[in-house]
Amino acid sequence: DGVSADIQINFPVPLDSPNVQYTIYDTPGTDSNYAEHQAVLMDALSKQKQSILIFVAAPNKTEGSGNNALLKYLKETEEKNSKTSIDIGRSLFVINWSDSIDSDARKDLQHEEIKYKDDSAFSIRLEEKKLFFLSAKFGYAAKAVKNGIASEKDMSDFNKGLNNMTDKFGGFCFRENRCARSEFATNSMNERCEKALKEAQDNKDDVSTLEVACGLYALEREVVQYGEKYGSAVKASAIIDSVDKALSRLTNQAA
Repeated sequence: DGVSADIQINFPVPLDSPNVQYTIYDTPGTDSNYAEHQAVLMDALSKQKQSILIFVAAPNKTEGSGNNALLKYLKETEEKNSKTSIDIGRSLFVINWSDSIDSDARKDLQHEEIKYKDDSAFSIRLEEKKLFFLSAKFGYAAKAVKNGIASEKDMSDFNKGLNNMTDKFGGFCFRENRCARSEFATNSMNERCEKALKEAQDNKDDVSTLEVACGLYALEREVVQYGEKYGSAVKASAIIDSVDKALSRLTNQAA
């Protein structure tokens, strides 16, 4: 009694559901020279459970003492078998200020290696990660215009971004994105972006055009997809657990 024969599962799980809760931590950067900032960063990382790390660096700052401090932390966490759930394998790596380099330079960065100076065997090879190229400055300008809060400077950045990010050689940051060594996943991601770009251009929607061209659209979609998959996994786990308990009770009653 009380056990239904039908179980309804909605997929993907909507992120606006009251049953799905997410928290975004925007921590100080690893390149900060303030000890307090480093403490805040490490404390935030130590408290993460089932989290996704979005590692952001400038094109000329994939190496450095700040990144080395982060690698040191990740290595120590791995060695301690900590309950902290920072999975470097599923983390996202973002190269910001991508408007400052051309497409050839972005292709070179696809093969960059972030090394831990105290252990040459412990490093992050970007060609093995989910890598995104982005211009946050132009992405912000596009969002400011979309939300009707653009200042005079934002409008200036927006117009510059629309010109720079649709340049054949220096723009369209998303075209150098890579999903580890999966050519299929890389192509699928880029095809989604190309489709969104064409739709925006056909509709003469400059805001959406800039969002896609500056790399923001691709990164946002990846984060949302991760959230949907994780939300579904959590929901499925709860369903399986409930059904297992119900079957266990039925088994005990039958016995």
